[in-house]
Amino acid sequence: QKITYSGSIIFRPKNQFKADDWSMMNDSGADQLFTGIESFDEQVRHHMGKKFNDTDLRWNLEQCLKHNIQVSGTLIVGYPTETEDSIKRSKIWLKENTKYQKILKLSFGGTMMITPGTWLDLHKHELGVENTGHPYWKWTCTKNGSTPAKRVAWLRELRTYANDLGWNVNNDQIENEAILDRIVAPDKATQ
Repeated sequence: QKITYSGSIIFRPKNQFKADDWSMMNDSGADQLFTGIESFDEQVRHHMGKKFNDTDLRWNLEQCLKHNIQVSGTLIVGYPTETEDSIKRSKIWLKENTKYQKILKLSFGGTMMITPGTWLDLHKHELGVENTGHPYWKWTCTKNGSTPAKRVAWLRELRTYANDLGWNVNNDQIENEAILDRIVAPDKATQ
């Protein structure tokens, strides 16, 4: 009997993770992979330091489709460089790539938090990020007008759009809409 396993993977460009590597992964029993896609907007991923473009993303998903390997792709909404245009590009990606619905489960992890001491926190001034309260999702971006309310709206919009297109969306992580409502609620200390 063949042993199967699940594991985490970082998608790489085709020249770094070749078809033979995918075949070996399949032969060794890989049946489910977890990966941080983070955004369907290539420009946002690039700013995050994700080292794969849209062509690379499709290459990896093609290999998963070929070998029937299920993928859980985590997504973050509201990265500081994300804009309304980013959300539109993400929706276009979702619409144009429905053939991957058989193997790709989308896991929206919530809106972007900026934790003290992280790269984003240390570079918040050059990004135009201003903290507006606690906890760490209470920030605005002066360069693109991103606010907690906008980010929650974008998250809900993308999640609904993906569901409407027939994507398998893991809503368990945000099973309670009260969490999203808390993100957009004013801080009690400032009322």
